[in-house]
Amino acid sequence: MSIKSSLILIFLCFIFVVMLSFIYGFISIEMQKKVLESAENKTLSYLLSQELRMSSEDLTPLAGTYVSTKDPIYEEIYWKILDIRNGKIERPDGRKIALKELMKKAGFTEEEFVKLKEAENNSNDLVTTETIAMNAIKGLYHDDKGGYTRRAEPDQNMAIRIMHDKKYHEDKEKIMKPINEFEKLMVKRVANSFNDIQNYSKNITIIFICLITLFGIIATLFIIGSSNKIINKLFSFIENINFVFEKNQNINNLFFKEIES
Repeated sequence: MSIKSSLILIFLCFIFVVMLSFIYGFISIEMQKKVLESAENKTLSYLLSQELRMSSEDLTPLAGTYVSTKDPIYEEIYWKILDIRNGKIERPDGRKIALKELMKKAGFTEEEFVKLKEAENNSNDLVTTETIAMNAIKGLYHDDKGGYTRRAEPDQNMAIRIMHDKKYHEDKEKIMKPINEFEKLMVKRVANSFNDIQNYSKNITIIFICLITLFGIIATLFIIGSSNKIINKLFSFIENINFVFEKNQNINNLFFKEIES
C-alpha cells in the first residue's frame, strides 16, 4: 500500500474515532436523562401514593370529630379534601385534576395501577360510611336515587357507632394494604430500571473502549508501516544523492585530467 493510501486510512480512523466519541457522549447524556427521569418518576409515584394514604387518614378523624362535636367546620374541611382528590376544586399547585388521573399519567405498570385503584376504591367505600354518618347528624338519610334527601330524626349514636365499629376499622385497613403493596412494586420497578440503565451504559462503555483500542492499534500499525516506507524512501533518496554526487565527482576528475594533459 502506498504512503498516500496509508495516510488516508489513518485520517479515516481518526475521523471515525472522533465520531465514536460524539456518539458515546450523546448516549451518555441520554442515559443520564433516563436516570433522572427514573428518579423523578419514583418521587412522583411515592408522592401520589402518599397523597392517597394521607387524604384517607385525614378524612377519618375529620368525619369522626364532626359526628362527635357536630361542628360544621370539620365537615367543610372533609369535603374540601375529598373535592381536591376528585378534581372538583383546584389543588395547591393550581391544577384542577383528579388524583386517579394523575396516577394514570404517572406511567405506572398495570399491576401498580391496579393496587392504587383498589386502595382508592376502598377509600371511597369508607367515604360512603362516613357520608352516611355525617348526614345522620343532620337528620338526612339515603334515598332511592342515591342521594341523602330523606329526612328523619338525627341519630348521633348511630353515626358514632358506624364510625367506630369493627367493619369500619376493617375497611380502613383495606385501604392501607394495597398502598403498601403498590410501594413495594414501585420500588422494585425503579430498582430494575436503574439496573437496566447501568448495565446498558456499562455495555456501551465497554464497546466504545474496545472500538477505540481496535482503531488505535490499526492506526498505529499504519503509522509504523508508513514510517518504515518513508524511512526507506529517505534512505533511497540519500543513496541516490550520494550516487549522483560520486558520478559528478568522477566526471569532474576526468575533466580536470583532460585539461592537465
